[in-house]
Amino acid sequence: MATFGDWGAYAAGTGAQKTCYVLSQPKERLPAGLNRDPAFAFISTRPGQAVRNEISITLGFDVKAGTTPSMEIVGGKSIVMTAKGGNLWIKNAAEEPAVLESLKKGAKLNVKATSLRNRQLTDVYILTGLAQALERVAKECP
Repeated sequence: MATFGDWGAYAAGTGAQKTCYVLSQPKERLPAGLNRDPAFAFISTRPGQAVRNEISITLGFDVKAGTTPSMEIVGGKSIVMTAKGGNLWIKNAAEEPAVLESLKKGAKLNVKATSLRNRQLTDVYILTGLAQALERVAKECP
């Protein structure tokens, strides 16, 4: 639909199957030079399933079992995530609205997780344009 800073606003499907989401890729991946699959941050709305602003991360690698991935809004608090393979969601879903508000006001997001090879990896997302992309999605998927 549109691009706002580092974030794109998208819609797919129709009627009860319609999904709207914002998406961004990390601007920096640490440590640099590792060969891994692409990563994405998503915030999805699926009105037909009564889902609004679900935050998820696709890391591009599987998370080591027994570790605790997190995301940190720079200048804010760290949010504990839960992993399934290479995907992350906020562990305590009740925190999602407050996290979303912090993301809209933030400048940078660091996502940290430990890979199966026991490497601590960090993806850095720039939050410029996120609030505007979310506004566009809200109009498309009320």
